[in-house]
Amino acid sequence: MIFGISSVLAVASMTPALADADRAPREHKVSYFSDFPLPVDREVPTSELPAHVQKWLRSASASPSTQLRTSTPLGYKLRRGGLRGDGKYIYQSADIYAIDASCGQGGCKPKQQVKLRFRENVQGRNSKRWKLTMYTQPYSGPRTFKTSYHYECGVNLSKERDRTCSSWRDDGADRSAGGGGKNGLVVDKNFGRTPNVKKFPMFMIDVKFADGSRSRGDDGQLGQKFRGWDVCVKAKTTSLCKTTAKG
Repeated sequence: MIFGISSVLAVASMTPALADADRAPREHKVSYFSDFPLPVDREVPTSELPAHVQKWLRSASASPSTQLRTSTPLGYKLRRGGLRGDGKYIYQSADIYAIDASCGQGGCKPKQQVKLRFRENVQGRNSKRWKLTMYTQPYSGPRTFKTSYHYECGVNLSKERDRTCSSWRDDGADRSAGGGGKNGLVVDKNFGRTPNVKKFPMFMIDVKFADGSRSRGDDGQLGQKFRGWDVCVKAKTTSLCKTTAKG
């Protein structure tokens, strides 16, 4: 049977519109990094999520953008943590969590969470090398995920914006590098021989969850950016500085 246009319009007009209260709650998926994991046994109100994540949810943007203002090149930040051992050679960040979550009217629940940590080990004495270790471990949800990294060397310049080692001067510092990696990956790099200057590593960890989504950092870009502790480069006694800039 063929209906005319007037008949179709009449049928459509007889169908009652759903009130807003009757509509299914709209679900949003968000993947981000946080200092703390989400509980797996209950929903967390969106008001308890990091401020930049709340902003992403309000805008429902597929490609959130946040301007992260730091003096460190490319927006790297010290992720808490502190010095280890005698305080001269090892810095370790606090644990950071890559979170893939589903959020509705009642709040957010994690689909998958991965725990990250960054470790910086300066060789000491007259060496001008550091070993950077990436720790990536499953925390909740599926245990399968992929991680990759990007490395850059930075120079902490007094009274001016920090720069990358390669853009500052050619003093033997290794250039940027990156690639895939697993838990315990060690990146061994030369940070340059110029004395009486402060250098620091910049290390980004990118997490790809089991469903293919990837976490964004607090700058709105993919991956979490770790700034290392300042290294006081000396001709003979290179070690971690007693204090550090944070980014």
